[in-house]
Formats: sequence, C-alpha cells, structure tokens
Amino acid sequence: MRKLYLNTFCLLVLLYTSKVICYVELRDEPNQPTPVPLHTINMDLPFKDRWRDVISIYKPAIQSFFNYVDKAGVVSKLSRGLAFFGSHFYHDQEFIEEVRAIAELAEVDFGMALSLNWLNELSTILACTSIVARNSENRIIHARNLDFGFTNYLPQMMASVTFIKNGQPVYQSDMIMGTLIIASGIRFNGFGITLNDRFKGGSWNLYYLLIAQYTPPCYLIHQVLREKQTYQEALEALSKTKIATNTYFILSGLQGNEGAVIERNRADSHAIYYLTEQNWFLVQTNYDRDIPDPENDPRRTVAEERMEELPANFNEANIFDVLDKYPNLNSSTLTTDIMCPKTNYYNAQKWY
Repeated sequence: MRKLYLNTFCLLVLLYTSKVICYVELRDEPNQPTPVPLHTINMDLPFKDRWRDVISIYKPAIQSFFNYVDKAGVVSKLSRGLAFFGSHFYHDQEFIEEVRAIAELAEVDFGMALSLNWLNELSTILACTSIVARNSENRIIHARNLDFGFTNYLPQMMASVTFIKNGQPVYQSDMIMGTLIIASGIRFNGFGITLNDRFKGGSWNLYYLLIAQYTPPCYLIHQVLREKQTYQEALEALSKTKIATNTYFILSGLQGNEGAVIERNRADSHAIYYLTEQNWFLVQTNYDRDIPDPENDPRRTVAEERMEELPANFNEANIFDVLDKYPNLNSSTLTTDIMCPKTNYYNAQKWY
C-alpha cells in the first residue's frame, strides 16, 4: 500500500509539473548591484528559535511569492499531498521539521513550502556561470552568477546567512528565504561550493526525489557545508552522494590545484575536471565539458576569453568584472557571488 501511494503521488506530481527552460536574454541596462543583506543563524537553537528573527524580516516577501505561485495553480494543487508525503514518508525528517518551522514562522502553507524547497528538482530553471581560478599568489578565488528567474520576487527574498555553532562562524551561504535552498556557500577556512544546473533528467527527477529519495543537490550543499571541514572531504561527498537530479558542483579549496568541476549523474560522477599547473581556471555553465557548448549560448567561451585577459595577480574585483557583463550577466541573473576560502572573503551582490 505504501509503495502504491508513493507511486500514485509521484505520477500526480509529474502531471502537474512542467519543465521550465531558462533562456539567456540580454537585459536592459542593469541596475548597480547592491549588497545582499547579511544575517546570522545560530545552529545551537531549535529550528523555530534560530529562524524567528530572520523570517520576520522577509515574511512579506515570502508571502508575496507564495501567493504568486498559488495563483499559478500548479503547486497549490499538490501542497496537501506533499505535506502528507513529507510528514509520513520522506526519509530526512530533520529537513522536514526545519521546513515546517520556517513555514509556520512565515505563515505559509507547509506543503507549498516543501515543494518550493524542491524547486531545482521540479524544473530546469537554473542557468548559472561559475568560475574557480588560482592567481599567482596561490590563492583560489571562486565566483558565480546565480540565474534563477522570478526576478519580481526572489531578489526580495535573497539573504546571505552566516551559520554559527558554539559561538563560532562555520559557513556562509546565499539563500532564498522561506526555503533551505543553497546554491553557493563557503566553509570558513575550508572550501567553497557553487551549483549549476545540468540540463538532463526531466520528469525522472521526481521519481528519484520522492520514490528513490536521493538527496536534493541544494540540500546536499547545506549538509556538506555544515558537516565537512576540508576540500577533500567535500570532494568525496559531492562526487559520490546519490542526488535527485543531474547537476554540476563547482568546488574550491585553499591553494594549489584545489579546484574542481564535478559533472554529476544521480548515482555517480560522469567526470571530474581539476585545476592543474597548466589550467589555472575553470569556467562552468550548463553543458558537459567533453562536447562543444551550443552556438546560441556562448557564456562559457566569453567568460574564458575574459579570464585569459586577466593579469597573473588578479583579485576578487577582476573576477567580478568578468561576470558583470552580458552574456554572463543576463535577464535572469539575481546575484553575483565572489568568495575565497583561504581568506574567508565573501561578497554577495544582487542585481534587482
């Protein structure tokens, strides 16, 4: 009976969800970027207590976005089933209870909150650019443009969050408030991670998320930042943990050749590309590196050409200049993040 319920529910999800393709379009003259607001979360507190102050700030923006999604009529039809499914069948009840706490604080529907935490699995809406590079001072700089769409809503929900434990900062990440989605973050004195969508998988994502119950990639970043301490530990987890949808993890460390692009299948790694003495940078968008990128999406090649023009002692500002122009800065770009695990530098700027 349990298996029958799960398979029926998954079928209903497939019927009500559609694939969303994110096109790279030239945007109007962009606004000047502004800092993403910074907040602190104390992981020693219970879920409601740790999120209470931050969610109170973003509550109107969260409710506005949830109301928009509800009017679209897709997720709202699934929310009751998702709430039941999450409470009774999902394997990671710690994740479920943290989502529930946030939903109650924001006064939004728990089932809808759960579905929006799985936005990456329900669509192919990410279309980002990530860069990991080593300068002549042997310092690894990690950068990314987050392309996510929903530009009338999500920028007001973006926050940069420092997570502390036992009074000490552990990691920092950009988050969409109202969810536990992390697409970029830094473990202080350890490593940095960004995620780019890999355009493969479609509706099968729902099977692997709900039935096989593989880990959502954005939540895996959460777990790795929280639990792992070194580049090698992060590399092991990101390359081997079973995940619900194919993706790219871009990883940076402290020095030397500690930089990698991990092309992930759900159960294993399709390929891993590393920094080398000859290859001092890697640019990743949304296509496997063993085939040419499509001609109508030149983001990777344009960024690579700009990287080649940088001085050997390039810095964070130089990398920002690579990403703040079309086509890498486009109509769907929400934020630009620059980070350096060696110095714990983290600069998050939003464009809307």
